[in-house]
Amino acid sequence: MAKRKKGSFFVKFSIALLCIAAFFSGAYLILDKVVVPNTFGEYGIHSVSELAGMMTTLYSTPNESKLITNGFTKLDTDNGEEKLKEIFPTKVGSTDLDYNAISEGQTKDGATHPLVLEFTDKEIAGIIDKMLELGMLAKKLPNLSYINTIQINILEFTITPKETDGVINPNSADIHAIFKFNTSGIREQMASEMGTSLFLLNLIVPKTMYITLDYSLELESGNWHYDEGKISVNGRSAKQSEILLNLLISFIFPEEDNMNLEKLTLEFGNILQSGLDLLGHSEYKTHGIIVTIE
Repeated sequence: MAKRKKGSFFVKFSIALLCIAAFFSGAYLILDKVVVPNTFGEYGIHSVSELAGMMTTLYSTPNESKLITNGFTKLDTDNGEEKLKEIFPTKVGSTDLDYNAISEGQTKDGATHPLVLEFTDKEIAGIIDKMLELGMLAKKLPNLSYINTIQINILEFTITPKETDGVINPNSADIHAIFKFNTSGIREQMASEMGTSLFLLNLIVPKTMYITLDYSLELESGNWHYDEGKISVNGRSAKQSEILLNLLISFIFPEEDNMNLEKLTLEFGNILQSGLDLLGHSEYKTHGIIVTIE
């Protein structure tokens, strides 16, 4: 990513902080009518109130226990891994599931093929979170390569299959997911690339962000198709999050990627689907998934 582009983002965030401070000192009119529109208009920020709303979204970290309604536990992860051990091998000399074997499509000797396994959405969330932790999914999602140094966890994955005439359609579902981003591990790298101090960067980039994703998908002609979906930050509405997300897109992705909110929503959906595809063919059931492993 170009150093100039990152530096521009940094400068504009610094201006944002100064604008908020100036607002409280009484310099409202010139900020509202001149400074803010000229500096942030390209991101859809045209007034001090919109700028303040964006900054509030960024720095108002929600209470995680209130944000998560269908979270998974270590027990859910353990239960899911025990099911996978029916067909996938464990590490040599260990009872731990070998995720490298899963990523390479290796099944253990003597395993039944095909094998149909049923998982709750909490078990699947735990498994995909482990895949994210091990870096298994980053290489499969080149469009998200610019954030692969940020620690990402999935906190919630809720599946609601759609129905046709009262019958569940296993190839169509509404998906709700919440991701947690911890940026602390890359701040020194970012500060170095931007040519600024780590102290100032810490004032601008929050340590933790929560990304909420809501979308529908359907299997058509062997391919999963997503609807437009909604993406939001830190428990705010999609509309309230739109300005901040556009700013972050301009910071993270180079212009030639033509990244936008719709594409970003699709990429996060691909994180979940890529994890499922490593296991096998998936079908949806109420609060769960049926996976057929060949």
